[in-house]
Amino acid sequence: MVFLSYFVVSFLAVIVFFTLSLTSESRWRYMFFMLSFAFSLLILFLMMTYDSMNALAASTLSANYRQTALTTY
Repeated sequence: MVFLSYFVVSFLAVIVFFTLSLTSESRWRYMFFMLSFAFSLLILFLMMTYDSMNALAASTLSANYRQTALTTY
């Protein structure tokens, strides 16, 4: 659940900073665009981390299941 809240906050930050980069003065435009780009990279990192956490959990569960199946019979 904490992971989902990080994702939502990062997504909202990208929207806010990108909107500010379109509407602000020229001296702030580049900074807001870079902030939106940084938060989009954070979203990509969060998605990759979440995917690898799911893969690790699935492999651990299947390994535990195989071990239990071998020792039960």
